[in-house]
Amino acid sequence: MQNGKSREISKLRLKDVDVRKTALGRVELPNFDELMRLASENPEQLESIRKNAIETVINGAPKHMRERLQGLQFQIDMERKRCKNPVQACMKISSMMNDSIAELRYALNQPDDYLKSRTKHEAKVLSFTSPSRTK
Repeated sequence: MQNGKSREISKLRLKDVDVRKTALGRVELPNFDELMRLASENPEQLESIRKNAIETVINGAPKHMRERLQGLQFQIDMERKRCKNPVQACMKISSMMNDSIAELRYALNQPDDYLKSRTKHEAKVLSFTSPSRTK
């Protein structure tokens, strides 16, 4: 046991492919050759495995992180839809990750500059007078 959680594995059955899911929220995927076979012969099933893995990871995250992870996954999904092919999607997602890592590196190495560079959201608050009510 780790952190009081059982490491017992349960199998999920997705048509003819076994996918193992642990209680810790990790998904054990089929081997590479099986994934390649699915990509060419049954892309719908591969997509089902992909979505299941993502859902399992997000649901296994602490509650305070789930909304952010869902938002990030939405961004990834939208970029995938915009791309013309899987290689272009892979390159775009890789670029997104590199940008995020570069921003993290900047924040860790130069925290004062990073905080100053962040966009501040300011707005002028307008006051409106209520029309006088006449009876």
